[in-house]
Amino acid sequence: MIELKRKKDSKVGTIILTTLLCWGPIIFLLWVYFTAKHRDGIFFLFILCFGLMLVGIYFIYNAKRMTPKIELDEEKVLMNNKNYYWKDLVNIELWGSVGLGRGRLDGTILTFYAKKDMIYFIDSYYSNITEVKAFLKQKLIDKSEHIELFVPEKIDKEEVKYEDYETFKGNPFTCRSGIFIWFIIVGFSYSAFILWQLEFKWVVLLPTFFSLLFFFFFCYGAKNIMVSQNYLIIKYTILFWKINIFKISNVERIIMLQDRKMLKIISNDLTYKKVSMPNLRKNTFLSLKERLIEQGVTVDYRLYY
Repeated sequence: MIELKRKKDSKVGTIILTTLLCWGPIIFLLWVYFTAKHRDGIFFLFILCFGLMLVGIYFIYNAKRMTPKIELDEEKVLMNNKNYYWKDLVNIELWGSVGLGRGRLDGTILTFYAKKDMIYFIDSYYSNITEVKAFLKQKLIDKSEHIELFVPEKIDKEEVKYEDYETFKGNPFTCRSGIFIWFIIVGFSYSAFILWQLEFKWVVLLPTFFSLLFFFFFCYGAKNIMVSQNYLIIKYTILFWKINIFKISNVERIIMLQDRKMLKIISNDLTYKKVSMPNLRKNTFLSLKERLIEQGVTVDYRLYY
């Protein structure tokens, strides 16, 4: 029997994130409001506080709802004290996406009873999800008796240097997500300007922090992708010291999501890495797909997450 183990850092991280990024700023800005003598232009900050409060409540609610107790054995899966038998399974998606409000998360989806019952495991919430996927792949897809995890080939950094690469890149400043992030940065900068008019000059540090945080998100999304005969490289254009290298022979498949300009690179050992490429235009993204197929990579191209 295999029991899905909930990530401890997921629970602790949710609490810390909610406290620091949601409730902390709310209490802080309320204190500014009630202690400041001049309240002109501060209404915008209260709208921001209310939005942050909703985000905090949403995090806490989903952290509890999305991690039920789940156990699997040779005959069935037990979830929320209800048994689902493998003989009734009609479909399995090891690399599916699960709806969460208006967002979606990576997960494994099992459909039973002619699509009347559907259960799912959110990948990021469980520490042994790779072991579970290996069990499901062996038991339900490969129909084999033994679970064997693939050992990835080592990457030769000297060999990487002498490969002939084709680069796929875009402009992070003119893409939709880049414009949206800069709009948020301007909003927090305006908040800093309003707070500077109050007598508590050091309060400007709060919107400045959020401006820098979203600027980091902008930098993190600015990437180029390089493809050669043997390697796939993700190179960050602004965070130039950061680079991810994948050996094509270690890649089982790549899921390309057109709506989010995202790659989900799945290795043969069933681990994966998501790479967001918001700065790539649609035509460049499609060209990247064709080049990956030429290199023998199995590409699952999806219009939506």
